Amino acid sequence: SPKTDFCVMEEEQKHGDILKLNILEDYRNLTLKTYGLISYADKYCKNVKCVVKMDSDVEGNVEKLEDLCQSVPDNEQMITGHIYKNISVARNISSKWYVPHYVYSDNIYRTFTHGPIYVLSGYGILPQMLKTVQEKTPFFNSENFRKLSEDIMFTGIAFTKLFFNASIDWWGFEHASASKILHFAG
Repeated sequence: SPKTDFCVMEEEQKHGDILKLNILEDYRNLTLKTYGLISYADKYCKNVKCVVKMDSDVEGNVEKLEDLCQSVPDNEQMITGHIYKNISVARNISSKWYVPHYVYSDNIYRTFTHGPIYVLSGYGILPQMLKTVQEKTPFFNSENFRKLSEDIMFTGIAFTKLFFNASIDWWGFEHASASKILHFAG
């Protein structure tokens, strides 16, 4: 809407904190938007230790996020967020999250963090994530693959292809209740 466009433009002029991508606003394009966020942060924020991916309707506790980022050892990469394990792939064609076998052949998703908010932490995690998406997934060759849920795509499929030694730890990160984190020593 024109009012929203004006507010976004005003925010950008005032704070310079808006990343606007040339991507059609659609639920099925969230993987492209997340790839854009990671690419931008990798290109323009080379020495960043943590990147927070947060939906616009989520409030984050900046102080707690800073504490989390500072607690991550410099030589480790991890994703922090609400963990989903052993989630069945939606095969009902009428489901918003329907995924046909030819897009994702497994019946259970890899462990992933749920998408409203998660933190990518550790020096070097961004270029490694981008390289993994480019080289070890069909992201650029399959429009259907790009329509997978972005949290499943980035924090599940790509991240577990990047790091094979995954373990689950606890952290005081809240998403309605205390949640688990995926911790990958890279």
